[in-house]
Amino acid sequence: MIGVFFGGVSCEHEVSVLTGLTMFGFLEGQKRAVYLDREGRWWSGKGPQSLEWFRAGRPERAAEEVVLLPGSPTLYRKKGSRLKPLCELSCALVCCHGRQGEDGCLQGLFELCGIPYTSAGVAASAVGMDKALTKQLLAGRIPQLPFEVLEKEAFRQGKLPANRFPLIVKPARGGSSVGVGVAKDEAGLMSALTEAFRYDEKAVIEPCLTDFEEYNCSAFACGGKVMVSGLERPLRSREILTYADKYQKGNYKAGKGGAGADPGLTRKIREITAEVYRLLELSGVVRADFLVRGGEVCFNEVNTVPGSLAFYFWEKEGIPPNKLLSLLTGEARERAAEKKELCSRFPTDILRTAGLNSCKK
Repeated sequence: MIGVFFGGVSCEHEVSVLTGLTMFGFLEGQKRAVYLDREGRWWSGKGPQSLEWFRAGRPERAAEEVVLLPGSPTLYRKKGSRLKPLCELSCALVCCHGRQGEDGCLQGLFELCGIPYTSAGVAASAVGMDKALTKQLLAGRIPQLPFEVLEKEAFRQGKLPANRFPLIVKPARGGSSVGVGVAKDEAGLMSALTEAFRYDEKAVIEPCLTDFEEYNCSAFACGGKVMVSGLERPLRSREILTYADKYQKGNYKAGKGGAGADPGLTRKIREITAEVYRLLELSGVVRADFLVRGGEVCFNEVNTVPGSLAFYFWEKEGIPPNKLLSLLTGEARERAAEKKELCSRFPTDILRTAGLNSCKK
């Protein structure tokens, strides 16, 4: 039984619901939808399998509360204070975007439960979610814009970035363009930072480019090889790609046709995507975003649980959604099996021979 996990407490909750329901429809074989609500409770059943259930305000009669317990791959039905086994999960298809779903928290729970999962691992998920950490780890290895990182407490004490205007300000651990703003002067900078710090305790500040193009590329590991897709070029209505551009106006989707990049640029972006995948030790399907101006390519960020799991990239590569999900879940099981082979015991009689004060200091 494959569990499709979506929703969560992040600002990308609604987008995650759409990703989860889309993937649930594509997934073949035995499957179970697991919806994580905004309060942190989990629900399963027929209700969370359909968009109508969400539009109707989630009548709980069509769902039952469920939980996982460390040490077991079993999904339990919660009835008051009692738990009853519902099903055993052979794999978790991670469709959660943002905080507590894409940042390693959920992945850590799956590790404790012994459930294979389709996204990047705990550490890679945490790094990928944190734009500042990603940029710091890739500095000097991958071409990117100059950047500054500002902590919320430092901002409260009056510290401001030194870069010249215009600037783009982002919550370090955010997604879907939520909390992202452009600052053209000091007043705009104060406003943009105040907005970014509503969503995170850390902000990333970069030069705001003009006359540039954005390109996206997807990758996933299969059989020990990093597979890299062709490019997509999203359309934006303003200086930056907004939440509305992506999900409400249709412009983003309309821009997914031919990327229009020359072969040299395409090759370079694909090579950088594969290198980012390796350097960050990623797994599962990801989407890497790039900024291009005058032929210069700058890596922007990586999404370790991309919207709709980036299936539309792979359709053009001859891999339909059901096949992509089969490859992802198969790879997840193989990674879990390899990890299980690692030695987790060390022969010692320390508990019998040592006292409580014997620990190394």
